[in-house]
Amino acid sequence: AQGQFIPAHRRYSELLRVLPDSRGQTLTLITSRDRLCEPGVPIAHYRLPGLSVTAWATYFAHRGIPENGEVLAAMHGAYGGNAKAMEILAGAVQADFEYSLALYWQAHSQDLLGPVDLKNLVESQIHRLRPLPPEAYHLFCRLGVYRYQDVPTIPWVAVQCLMTDIPAQRHQAIVTSLRNRSLLECRQGRYGLHPVVRAGALAQLTAEDSTEWELAHRAAARCWSNSIQRICSLDDAIQALEAYYHYVAIGDYGAAARVILHSRDNQWQQFLPLGSTLYRMGLVQPVTNAITAIIDHIPPENADASELANILGDLYWIQGRLERAIACQQNAIAIAQTCLHTEIPDPTTHRWYYLTMLVVDSQLSLGLYHLDLWNLETAATWFSKVIATATGTRHQPWADKATTCLALVLSYQGEQSTAKTLASNVIEQVRGQGQSGRHAFFVQLLGHTYLNLGDLETAESLFKAAIQAAEAGHYLQIKANALVGLGRMKAQRGDLVKAVEDCQSAIALLDE
Repeated sequence: AQGQFIPAHRRYSELLRVLPDSRGQTLTLITSRDRLCEPGVPIAHYRLPGLSVTAWATYFAHRGIPENGEVLAAMHGAYGGNAKAMEILAGAVQADFEYSLALYWQAHSQDLLGPVDLKNLVESQIHRLRPLPPEAYHLFCRLGVYRYQDVPTIPWVAVQCLMTDIPAQRHQAIVTSLRNRSLLECRQGRYGLHPVVRAGALAQLTAEDSTEWELAHRAAARCWSNSIQRICSLDDAIQALEAYYHYVAIGDYGAAARVILHSRDNQWQQFLPLGSTLYRMGLVQPVTNAITAIIDHIPPENADASELANILGDLYWIQGRLERAIACQQNAIAIAQTCLHTEIPDPTTHRWYYLTMLVVDSQLSLGLYHLDLWNLETAATWFSKVIATATGTRHQPWADKATTCLALVLSYQGEQSTAKTLASNVIEQVRGQGQSGRHAFFVQLLGHTYLNLGDLETAESLFKAAIQAAEAGHYLQIKANALVGLGRMKAQRGDLVKAVEDCQSAIALLDE
């Protein structure tokens, strides 16, 4: 249990004390799944790394298995380059799948413990935990709930949160016992399970007790959510989203929705839901997938369904799927207005502020969608509704945004005087907010307005301000839109070569 030889084999420890004697001039290599911790024996510990994908390719070719680079790379990644797994998989591909990697992976990509001998190997390792204190076995099984995908390793606090039923002074010893048996990997204070070992841990956890399964997932979800107080980087946002997957795993869709809707300060000095911050950072498809997987499980009378629909509408908008985007925002408005009419909250309460915010934000989004569709009259109507609802209230920032948008619409419609008046009314407010990144999107919209008005110097300064804010906050969609504006401006000045360069740069960013 402590990494020492059992009594029947104690004499091996004497042998190991003799072998390092300098007079012997020998080097002894010992391989073991358990870490050797014999006192008085000078041992240097080496962790065997996984083999490279090139080594796997060489081995499979040696076994006569035809090359399939894409499938082999997927298998290598799933099994962490493990040499024993490579050997077992090659045998299974030969014996049961007529030397076809593609057929094997099609059958077993969702079941890493598919080959019986691989499953037996993992189970034998897990079985060796049984004689230890039960806490080590329970922790090992619970560690299987972490995904080790978008966040490949977990911090110490994420390990500790699974041991709340164990005295704190025992935590380190329990983790060390798992590490010494090559079941838990640790590098630079970060922990993780090998993918195959994780599959074994999950199998044990699901076989043990459904209550244990749920408690482990909830503990992990709380840990991820509590560990991120402010979104300062993409890594922060991705780590905060991990809680979502734990709640989905146990079917708690309401809690999963609240992970996406959990508002935090972000790097643009905005207090936004996690889902909104993530898509601003460019993670459009992951957030779309996350919301569409749960939105039908949220009761339609729940305001969370309205906010999810609001975010999903913007996601579809960014992807150019404008009909779906419009349907989402109309649904968001309907749900929020129903809540306002049934609950009739006091206008001084946060509940009134929140529900009304959902309405005006969705109305603003509908205006932007119709602007992109070049339905200028419809867009102007939605922006006017927002201005009428929000002006002079706690939602004044939405009125300023809508005024910016309405000025742009009017400049396209040729109503230059009114457009200029509206733009002049909000330029200082929008430009000031945009310096922190909060209104950078509307700064570049205002740039397009002044471009249409023929004020190229003001337009240029606004585009450059938007780009600066976008680069500081990794908000590449805004940078692309501002580059399009700079391209239009340079074209008006006759510099077509640089105009084309700006537009090509915008295309590259938007493709990415």
